[in-house]
Amino acid sequence: MVTDVAMEPLGLEAEPSVGQSPSSRAWRRFRRNKLAIGGLFFLTLVTVMSILAPWIAQDPNAVDLSVVLQPPSTEHWLGTDQAGRDVFARVLYGGRVSLLIGFASAISTVFIGLVFGTIAGYRGGVFDWIFMRLVEVVLSFPTLVLIIFFVTRFGRNVTTIVLVMALFQWPISGRLVRNMTVAIKEQEFVQAARAFGARGLHTTVRHLIPAAIGPLTVAGTLLAAQAILIESALSFLGFGLSPPTASWGSILNEAQNLTILETMPWLWIPPGLLITLTVLSINFVGDGLRDALDPRTSEMS
Repeated sequence: MVTDVAMEPLGLEAEPSVGQSPSSRAWRRFRRNKLAIGGLFFLTLVTVMSILAPWIAQDPNAVDLSVVLQPPSTEHWLGTDQAGRDVFARVLYGGRVSLLIGFASAISTVFIGLVFGTIAGYRGGVFDWIFMRLVEVVLSFPTLVLIIFFVTRFGRNVTTIVLVMALFQWPISGRLVRNMTVAIKEQEFVQAARAFGARGLHTTVRHLIPAAIGPLTVAGTLLAAQAILIESALSFLGFGLSPPTASWGSILNEAQNLTILETMPWLWIPPGLLITLTVLSINFVGDGLRDALDPRTSEMS
């Protein structure tokens, strides 16, 4: 009561956090971030439209030489490409591929980093030393060049791209988990659990991994955005998915032609705009999650 009275003259509203779960408080803080909500809405819209592509668009690989390079019209909302394929359909189907690569790469990367980072941080000693040296070695490689090498060697498909991205990007999340594990395992509640006979696996699953979920979620969003950009770069350089599979990057590949850049913007503006807005939306959601899940934010709320 005293706190509420003291805050009213300052125009501040006490947050009714009593009786609410941490997830409820985090969601309330997340909703306050308008950019994060806007980003989440855009991502949901793009994802739903991509999933429903078979029901709202025609065959993206259907060739019609009678309508080659046609500008947007009522029949072809975003025009057609050099083979007479509908650009709108290819953009929707391309979203399925680009989003799949982005989110699958992020999930795989976060999982690998969680496993190895937790083991290295909890066990310490030689395990930690080997882990940190391995992280330094992997991070020293140029990721894009390595992905190009493996894609050309093992096939230009979604599976190869996702696996290679996970293989060379896990140190980002792994180092984050390792640092958190080293700090948390010395906390009093973890020491108390050990004193009562809790084993390493129980302590890890019950205390260490839950503490890392929040930061890993934020890192995962940033990794998803990075994966979409890498796939776009691969396709733009000609090392993306094998034709005729559509992705935003493969559609954007046509922008290498100066004539298309100047006279046929419908071929490259839609995928380029979607890549930009999707990556921005993911970053906005990541920022919102960081603020919502940060314990220091919870204390200040």
